Parts: sequence; C-alpha cells; structure tokens
Amino acid sequence: MENKAYASETSIDIPKITNPNPREDASHVHINIPEKCPITLDKQNTPTVTDKETTHTGETEESLSKETCLQNVLKIQRKLSAYYHQQKHKLWKITKFILLIGWFVYIAFALLYNPEGAIVVTVITGLASLGIGYSLMKENGFLGKLQTHCFKPCFQCVTKNWRFLRWFAYGLALVGIATLLYFLVAKENPEYLRSLAGLVTIIVLTFITSTHPTKVNWRPVVWGLGLQFIFGLVVLRWESGYKLFEAMANTFRDFLRHSDTGSIFMFGEAYTNHPIAFQAFPQAIFFSSVMSVLFHVGIMKKVIGGVGWIMEVTCGTTTIESINAAANIIVSGAPPVHVVSAAIMSAPAALALSKLSCPETEESLTKRGDLKLDIPKASNILDAASNGAVITIKLISHVVVNIIAFSGLMTFVNAALSYIGGRVGLAELSFKFICGKVLSPLAYLLGVTWADAEKVGELIGIKLFVNEYLSYELMNRYYIEGVMTERSVAITTYTLTGFGSVMDIGIVVGVISAYAPNKKADLSKMAMRTLLLGNVAGWLTACVAGVLYQGQDSYYVPTSSAIFNSTTTISTM
Repeated sequence: MENKAYASETSIDIPKITNPNPREDASHVHINIPEKCPITLDKQNTPTVTDKETTHTGETEESLSKETCLQNVLKIQRKLSAYYHQQKHKLWKITKFILLIGWFVYIAFALLYNPEGAIVVTVITGLASLGIGYSLMKENGFLGKLQTHCFKPCFQCVTKNWRFLRWFAYGLALVGIATLLYFLVAKENPEYLRSLAGLVTIIVLTFITSTHPTKVNWRPVVWGLGLQFIFGLVVLRWESGYKLFEAMANTFRDFLRHSDTGSIFMFGEAYTNHPIAFQAFPQAIFFSSVMSVLFHVGIMKKVIGGVGWIMEVTCGTTTIESINAAANIIVSGAPPVHVVSAAIMSAPAALALSKLSCPETEESLTKRGDLKLDIPKASNILDAASNGAVITIKLISHVVVNIIAFSGLMTFVNAALSYIGGRVGLAELSFKFICGKVLSPLAYLLGVTWADAEKVGELIGIKLFVNEYLSYELMNRYYIEGVMTERSVAITTYTLTGFGSVMDIGIVVGVISAYAPNKKADLSKMAMRTLLLGNVAGWLTACVAGVLYQGQDSYYVPTSSAIFNSTTTISTM
C-alpha cells in the first residue's frame, strides 16, 4: 500500500535517481519541491514525486484523444459544406418543392374547412402561382418557344389579314357590347347610359388632343377598355366578384392596421386624432417595408413579371409599360372595396389613354428578356425591411411639404376670392364654389345626378388643384350628412382615386428626379399632360362604374388614411 505525504517548501535528497546530465555522476540529486506537491512512498519507502510538472503521460493521451475527435468533426463539417455547395441548387429546389406541396395541401384543407374565409389566400396563391409559372417557363425557355411558335404566328396571321377581319371583329364587338348594355343597363336603367356617353366623349377628346393621331395603335386602346369593362362586370355586376374584392379589401385593411402598433408606441393612443401624419404615413412606411422584403426574396418580381407578360401579349404594350401597369395593379391597392377595384380598373385605362394621347413613333428597344428590375441590394431580410422603410423618407417629406404649401395657398386663394366677391355682393365666392359651377357638367356626364353634380364638381376641383385626401374627407362629410346619394358617392370614389393633382405631380417629379436626375427635364415637360391623363383615367373608370353600378348592400366610405396608398401612374414614355 502506497503512502502519500505533502511536502512544504523544502529541499530533499532523492537517492537512486539518474542525473539527466551525463557529465555529472552524482549518487544523489538535489531538487526543490514546491509547496503542497504530492510525494508517493513505494514499498521500499522511496519517495516519488507525482507533480504534473514532472509527469504528463495521462493528460497527453487525453489531449491527443480530444484533438483527434475535433479533427474528425472538422473533417465531417468540411465534407458536409463541400457537398452543400456542390448540391445547393438541387437542395433548394427540393426544399421549395416540398414547401410548395405543403402549401397547396394547406390551401385544400382551408377551402374544405371554410371556403369563404379562404378566398383571399387562394387568390394570393393564384397570383403567386402565376408568377412562379411564368418564371419557370422563362428559365426553361418554354415561354420564348410558346411566344415564337404559337402567339407570334397567330398575331402575324391576324395582322396579315386584318384588313378583311377587322370589320367582322368590329361588328362582332359592337353587337356583343350592345347586347350586354341592353340587358344590363338600358332595359332597367336607361338613364345610366349617360355614363356611356361620357366615356365616348372622353375617348374622342383624348384622340383629338393626341400628339400623333395618325400613329395611334388601337389594339392596346381597345384591349385596355375591354379589360376595364371586364373588371367592372366582375366587381359591380357579379355578386361573388364583389365579395371577392370586398374580402381582399378587408384583408388589406387589416394588414395595414399592423402599423398601428408602431404609431401607438411613437405617438400614443391618441394617434387617430391625426389620421394623415400618425396613421397614413406609418402605413406607407410599413407597406414599403413589406414590399421591399417581398422584392428581396423574389416573390413580387415573379408576380409582376407574370402579370406584365399577360398584358404585353394581350394588349400589345411595350415591356416597360406592361411592367409599370402590373406593378400599379399589385402594389397600389387600398382597403375600401371600390378603391381597390378602381386601382385595378384604372391600370388598363391608363395604358389605353397613354397609347391614345402619346402614341409611339419609334419601336421600343427594350425586350422582355433584356429587362431587369432594378431592386436595391440587401444583405438579408432584415436589411431589406429597413431599406424599404428608409426609402419612404423622401416620399413622405415631399408629401408633407406639398400638403402644407398647397393647403396654405388654397386658403389664401379662398380668402382673396371672398374679399374680391364681397366687394360686389358675392361673399360666398371661393375656389370650391368656382369648381362646383365649372365642373358640374363633367360630373353630370360621368353619371351622377344633377342635384349632386355641383358637389361632385367641387370634389373634382379640390382633388385636381390640391389633393385627393381633402376631397375624400369632404365627400365623407357629404355622405354622412345625406346631401349625396349612394350612387353619386360610388361614382365619385372611382373619379377621385389616383395620383392626379398639381401637388401629386410635384411629388412625382421631385421623388423621381431624386433617383433619376437625368430624367427631370423630360418629366417636367410631360407634367401637365400626365396630370390631365391621370385624372382622365379616373373619369374613364367612373364612367364604366356609372354604366354598371346598381348599388350594394354595404358601402365603405374611404377616408384619407384609407386611400393613401392608392395611385394610378400613367406611362407616357
């Protein structure tokens, strides 16, 4: 049995230990023992020092074992990393395919469990599927083959024989439209045809004022008006279509309300007392952040590309125009059902009017295969969300300063007019009074009753020279007070939707010039025509609504905070 002892700081002689220095032959080696160093006595009572400074065999073996284990783990990590980098595209495709199948299974269960509640998610899935399908067909070259071997020969055949086919096509279209109008409108409400007269008047006047009337390509004009009419039928004459848009509007409104958390945190519970500054602007920031994330992950790019391709093939518009219109349809929605439908209906109307007012005199050099959406780069999703929020600083700052400036100018103009009118007994003279008198025939032509025409003229004037926010607020007040009928409010909603005021044009020119300074001169040159076409697009949509609208069981009156994101951009390039 071994005996252990601990030595204090002392010196001892240990016999029979060979000196490590061969030149010194000593029978004893004199060494110093540290304090608390364990000493083991064997059977011959020979002390043996067991300090770790003199023997490391066990620990060395343990360290080697740990190092070998870590090296094996490192080898496995390297092999897995190399395999991932070699097969990452296949692995991502497999992962996406599994997630896609899982999502479609979820949609199927949602439709079985609650069909009405699953309408919106099904529509969104359909749009996403359209974009994914378009992207896959484009990557595999199938889209180009389809267009080359199917669409292009068909269009060439029609174009070659168009001089003979056009009379048959025009006659068939006129007969179909006349039949629909008779059964849908004239038979029950012939007075609604006044809106049709307004539509024809707008088209004729736009053609007369065209920059190149002889260069007008009527295909996109006819297709744009046709798509607008189809959208109107779906929303205003098909109950399921109206419910679909209503569900989309409610879902989008609930989605925007998530920004209220930030508003409450920054401004307190009383943020609703200032709906534009503390409610509409935070909604714009939140919406821009979400859109930036969707663009970063590639979802919006595919969806916009798919919808734009459909419009390019059917309407015959250029690639830039199609992408622009598709982006406005998808990105610029607003909660109220009529504002959502107006944003969608105004997109083909804007294309039709731009082709009618500013037809191309040269062939577009940009083809779909050459087009790349310029999306700000982000390192990850969080960076994309932050960039999307920050990018709204310029937009909101332009909106704020223009609202302050133009509201003050309008107050000054009203005070000046009231002073001038008061000198001759017309103290009620104001900008709103003048707009109501001058624009009431236009309002009547759009389809509102003559009793409401002057009020609608006031709203159009305020929207045209100030902004649509104040127009909607005033319309909301008229509707609550009962001085405007429901039909007039519905038509006016379509009329006022979209960027089309002097202030808005200043915002558009200012914001785009900040990102593309070399285009400022071109934008300024086209500013007035763009201002008019932006409003005419809304009037055209209002005419379609006036022809088809019959009233709904429920109607949501939009306010300024609800319509902040609704825009109608006119492409005149």
